[in-house]
Amino acid sequence: AWSTTVVSCVVGSSLIAALAISPDGSRIACSDINGFTRVLNAQTGAELQVLKGNFKDLRLSISFSPTGKAFLSSTLDGEVYVCDIATGVELKIGTTGVKRPPHKSHSDDGFMQIMRRMTRDWVGVAWAPDGKLVASCQRETINLWRVASPEKNVRLQTECAVGFEPIVFSRDGY
Repeated sequence: AWSTTVVSCVVGSSLIAALAISPDGSRIACSDINGFTRVLNAQTGAELQVLKGNFKDLRLSISFSPTGKAFLSSTLDGEVYVCDIATGVELKIGTTGVKRPPHKSHSDDGFMQIMRRMTRDWVGVAWAPDGKLVASCQRETINLWRVASPEKNVRLQTECAVGFEPIVFSRDGY
């Protein structure tokens, strides 16, 4: 059974920015506000993969592939990546295209400024049930990419004044 103890033992006192559980429940992917992303064994807490980064690499959203062999993530800078868990290799598949002001480094920002930026610039990501399509959502913009050819994406603009970030595919993929 999964427990918050598993994640807190590995991540320690660092705040968790994003967390996802693999489809079969065997792995947890989590990122902290220092830019580290870890894939853990859900039963033991053992680190299976660690992606080291910095504040600009902070992952705001994580979504496992349907097979659980890869995960999709988004950064504070609006970049979207697919990571192969076995190798730790990341492939940048695109950016959200939403213009944001440049940010200061983690050490230059106070805690509350970091939290405000995370809230303002949060990017949701999701993986389609068939594993062939991924999506990101930030404010009024939804991006769709085919995993096999990410350079060909579709961008959808909405007229929603507030915007939205969480995104999911329905079980049938539509």
